[in-house]
Amino acid sequence: MEKVTTINILGTCISRDTFSTHADDDSYLVQQYVNEFDPFYFGGKGMEVDKERYFDYDTTGLIPPFRKRCMYLDATKTIMDYIKEKDSDFLLIDAAICRMPTLRVGDTFISVSRNRADFFRMLKEEGIIHDDVAEELRVPCEEFEERLRSFSSEVLKVYPPEKIVLIELQGSYVHYNGKVLTPFGGLDNLTEKNKRMKLGFELLKEQLAGCHIVPMLDAVVADTNHWLKTAFIHYTREYYDYAYECMNVIAKKLPRDEEELEIRRLHRDYTQLYYKKFFNMLALDFAQSTVEKENALNIERKRKEHLNLQAKLLGSIADKAVYREDTDISISSAIIYGWSRVSEYLLKLLANKGIKPVAVVENLEQTTIGAEYFEGGVPLLNRASKLPPADCVVVSDMINADKIVPRLKATKKWRIFTAEEFARLFIDF
Repeated sequence: MEKVTTINILGTCISRDTFSTHADDDSYLVQQYVNEFDPFYFGGKGMEVDKERYFDYDTTGLIPPFRKRCMYLDATKTIMDYIKEKDSDFLLIDAAICRMPTLRVGDTFISVSRNRADFFRMLKEEGIIHDDVAEELRVPCEEFEERLRSFSSEVLKVYPPEKIVLIELQGSYVHYNGKVLTPFGGLDNLTEKNKRMKLGFELLKEQLAGCHIVPMLDAVVADTNHWLKTAFIHYTREYYDYAYECMNVIAKKLPRDEEELEIRRLHRDYTQLYYKKFFNMLALDFAQSTVEKENALNIERKRKEHLNLQAKLLGSIADKAVYREDTDISISSAIIYGWSRVSEYLLKLLANKGIKPVAVVENLEQTTIGAEYFEGGVPLLNRASKLPPADCVVVSDMINADKIVPRLKATKKWRIFTAEEFARLFIDF
């Protein structure tokens, strides 16, 4: 029987899932695993916690037992004591531990993740801890080197570099549900977290010089349907296959130059796999979004042209409509389609020319409109209503006129005018 390679993990679910996604292979045994702790205050002051009451405290539906244990180890600064309980062939550390903000509780600093702040406030109320939750902060990037040095020093007291595996990580900006790629929101936040993970990796690589390296793929995609929910570091299966194969290479304990050569080959192959599977989808999405943006710009350009036309029409009607000589156009009644400032001037024009406004069509709550131009106002109809008889319909909705006019003309029931066309019957532009 082949020897089982034992693993301890200081990292995130990414490292753990590398093995859980390959549970059919019993080549590895994960023994001790601490998830999402604060590496920047790793050797700081531990919190005073009533351990028995802490673990007896019912957190069903709030904090799973595994996460509850990790939070205790982080708060009491006993992580390495826990790791030392079981020796292992390799200790895995992944750079995602550097992305999280820090929570200050009294004189202790712990990782902020999910509902930890609320949980520690509850512990204070129960008397399980004695310090107040003070503030959340982000360790500045310029302090990373100094802050991580304590973490690296504590790790090296237990594991020599040749037994440490450092995993480089970067989050994806898109996730895949099996059919389509969807971008994540919060672009600035994701970019900042990627920056922190990149810097943390580079510094740990120096401080743990001689450790094994699993470099991040050049292209990676998150899994919409990941069992731990959608997140920018919850990848599709391809990533975990890549990381697992890298571990297989490392476990062989080859000469370091041969190991690095094999991992470079895996890096190339799996990067190409991602490109081959997802590049065309990304390209299509980019093309479609570009077309959509161009269409949106065209619509905005057209809207501005219509608004300029409205302004011109308003000025012309206001200045000239009352003073133009009467024109016989054989129109005694009209429907105004749409309500805007243009519609107000059209009603004024109808009043001056003795043309009866049968109705104004617009989705408004009141039943009449335009009482300042016609006594009792003009009946107001919903746009979905059947239009009553009239000599003509004047479309004052100038922005949507290119859609409304053809639809009304197709009925062949009325003479149809845009607001501009109707105004031209009475005034000169």
